[in-house]
Amino acid sequence: MKEKNADCILDIYKMFVNTTQHTSECRQRSNNFYILLNSGIVAYNSQFHSLFIIVFGILINSVWLFKIQSYTNLNKAKFQVINKIEKKLPLQVFADEYTFLKKIKHKNLSYYERYIPIIFLIIYSIVLLDKYGEQFFYYLITYTV
Repeated sequence: MKEKNADCILDIYKMFVNTTQHTSECRQRSNNFYILLNSGIVAYNSQFHSLFIIVFGILINSVWLFKIQSYTNLNKAKFQVINKIEKKLPLQVFADEYTFLKKIKHKNLSYYERYIPIIFLIIYSIVLLDKYGEQFFYYLITYTV
């Protein structure tokens, strides 16, 4: 019975490790989609200077940031479960890896990944202020004072 239980735990462990791989693949596809979308926005806006497109770019990158945080939280939860299962196994490879990475002060991918939408947000905000800031502040002063 004990051997059957150990096999069951190992099968669950393997399945859960595979779900982390699937999550990483989904995350990468999501990032590729947002990069492609931003490329289109930049190309379109360089020709037509549309306020709607700039605001759309700001909104899209805000959503992207939230999505990155969501994937980060999902991965943290998955690895907590994996670490819990590993305690019942002879080796704790993910826990050991995490301990080593922590020791060398390794930053996870999410730390750097977050910079991409932030850079796009800064670019869109600068373009928005450059193209429409004067009109906005004129309207604000004229009609609110």
